[in-house]
Amino acid sequence: APLPPHPTTEARLDRKIASEPGVRTFARVRLEERPDEPLPAAIPTRVSGSGVLSSVALADGWVVVDEAAEGIDAGDTVAVQDWEANQ
Repeated sequence: APLPPHPTTEARLDRKIASEPGVRTFARVRLEERPDEPLPAAIPTRVSGSGVLSSVALADGWVVVDEAAEGIDAGDTVAVQDWEANQ
């Protein structure tokens, strides 16, 4: 049987996530509550270089960028999928 969908948290993207058209991207993000905003901020973590493993450890989850998109703009509302689901 397929696994149930991951729980998600609605958040506002803090800065743009770039993505190549035709490639589904899974961008790691951390969530930050901001008292003056109704939604938490989704802050993308490092995507390359020596900090990649620590970016996984620091992330609260990930955002999926569809193959048809060329990324997601800062300020857009995104669904952050939780790392801890289905364990």
